[in-house]
Amino acid sequence: MIPDKVCRKAATPSYIFDLEALSQRVAQLRACLGSRVRIVFAMKANPFLVRALLPLVDGFEVCSPGEERICRRIGVPGEKMVLSGVNKEEADVDAYVRCYGAEALYTVESELQMERLEAAARRHHCTLGVLLRLSGGNQFGMEEAAVRKLIGQRDRFPGLVIRGLQYFSGTQKRLKRICQELDELDALIGELEGAETEEGGFPIAELEYGPGLPVSYFIGDKGPSDEELLTALAGKLQELKFGGRITLEIGRFLAAPCGSYLTSVRDLKKGSDAAYCIVDGGIHQMNYFGQMMGMKLPRMRLLAADRREAPASASGSGDGCAGALLTGEAGPDAVHWTVCGSLCTTADVLVRDLPLKELHLFDTLLFERTGAYSVTEGISLFLSRDLPRVYFYENGELALIREQLFTEEWNSGRIDQDS
Repeated sequence: MIPDKVCRKAATPSYIFDLEALSQRVAQLRACLGSRVRIVFAMKANPFLVRALLPLVDGFEVCSPGEERICRRIGVPGEKMVLSGVNKEEADVDAYVRCYGAEALYTVESELQMERLEAAARRHHCTLGVLLRLSGGNQFGMEEAAVRKLIGQRDRFPGLVIRGLQYFSGTQKRLKRICQELDELDALIGELEGAETEEGGFPIAELEYGPGLPVSYFIGDKGPSDEELLTALAGKLQELKFGGRITLEIGRFLAAPCGSYLTSVRDLKKGSDAAYCIVDGGIHQMNYFGQMMGMKLPRMRLLAADRREAPASASGSGDGCAGALLTGEAGPDAVHWTVCGSLCTTADVLVRDLPLKELHLFDTLLFERTGAYSVTEGISLFLSRDLPRVYFYENGELALIREQLFTEEWNSGRIDQDS
């Protein structure tokens, strides 16, 4: 956990990503899942972490041309990229194949994508490895019948080698559902590999699966611990009859614990029926899965402003190591605050009914477990608020990796009004 005295050095609003915690998270995954399992980071969860994860994970799930350009800028080699996405434009497919050729792995979400990849392979005189994405009942991937059809018609695509299947149905899933999905995938692979199938036996070399492991964001969340989840998942993977390579696509579960979001108190208002704390951030920057208009209490800490010590009832010691989580219990003398951001909308509520004995201007609220999605998923351009700073924490120090960015360039026209 990043010490309070280090967090106080960060200007607000901002994100801090703890690279040491990130490395420890990957080590935990590897220790629990074993050497058979490859770990691919779904970079949509947090593209800022790609460079730090490059030596730690086996690959990256790349789902847009923008994400591919980030990988190219950082120098991610083709063999560590799974080029995915529901919409692969013809020009993008051609650019990918021209740049990475047979080094990268490509997903197929429709027959049209299969045809575009085949055409690009012929133009660039290479053979591409592909994964057929099986639908989880949404717009992504293909129904089982379409997957079987493409396998049966694979001779139409001499430039492509079908390596296996990809499957992802959602996030924050219960362990029971994960196990059920793995059983169903195992049975399907068995059918595809069996000689008695209509298409004839077809070997499946790889299964890429997105488990959607749940992350506990809120005080009072119930369920198995991370260690218990990983141990159970590892046991289930060992039970599978499938003997090929298993790749787990992990985003939220890997990145969430390494991030913190900091926002400071800018105004305090007490009325007859409510007390409002206005902070310099808001819902456009801090987003939890299942947040529900601030009705749940996230894991968070109160950092008192430098001019005074943090009260023990709120956050433990004011300096040194991080204090205790705010628990929502602060005694009869507490004020129950509604924490609101800076957006001019009633929807901008981060936390309701946050009891604190003391809260002052320029104190900082630190929201934990914001290492996944918050940095990119929020409605960050809404009401033209500036984009927050981004810091890395490593070796006891903060490093600013993105300065505050102004939004008027994106939220106004580019035509010179004086011309």
